[in-house]
Amino acid sequence: AIYPDKLPGAPKLAEDRPLLRIRASVGQQVRDAVIYPLDALRSGRAKHETSMPHDVHFTRYGAFLCYRELMRTLPQCAQEHILEEEELVRREIFVAGDVAHAFGLQGRKVEWHKPPNVQVHTVLKGVSFKTNQVDVFETDKVTLPRLVLFRTSNSTHLLPFLFRHFSRVTGVASTRVFYDLCESEHPDVVLAEMPERYFAGRAPVPFDGQDLTTL
Repeated sequence: AIYPDKLPGAPKLAEDRPLLRIRASVGQQVRDAVIYPLDALRSGRAKHETSMPHDVHFTRYGAFLCYRELMRTLPQCAQEHILEEEELVRREIFVAGDVAHAFGLQGRKVEWHKPPNVQVHTVLKGVSFKTNQVDVFETDKVTLPRLVLFRTSNSTHLLPFLFRHFSRVTGVASTRVFYDLCESEHPDVVLAEMPERYFAGRAPVPFDGQDLTTL
């Protein structure tokens, strides 16, 4: 979606892909709650890579662009505290991405954009990213809102930007929403982060070639 020109044949995105069908089928209130930062990630390529060439995740700069698109929609958070690009510290790091690992390739140097440090206390954290893992972080800004984030591994790069806006961040590695957790945490903001490819789902087995979008 972000780099179609880098794929063989430069395929064009289908205008009726699953996410767009879902958005078109729901009410305006739900559509307004969906932040879809594809345009920002595409236009951001003019400055820096927004998605890693050997990994399925966005770069830290791509995460910054997604963060900016998100924060504009959250009136609960002080808009004057949204990071500006000139506040990021740019450097190079060596990363061996998951696609590189899968094909036995070496890592490579990539641009990395680091936001200003925020003092964060880790209340609970898993040692590696796993489904249904729960991570809890608290900052010293006790008057700021509380966040519950249902997330995938992409949010690992998003969290350093979000810490500056919340007093407590509870992240759950799940594409489901656990309402009992929301009830116990009393969050001011609830977010669900999900890559677009997750919306397509998987074909049933055995698959007879039927057009699944008509079901």
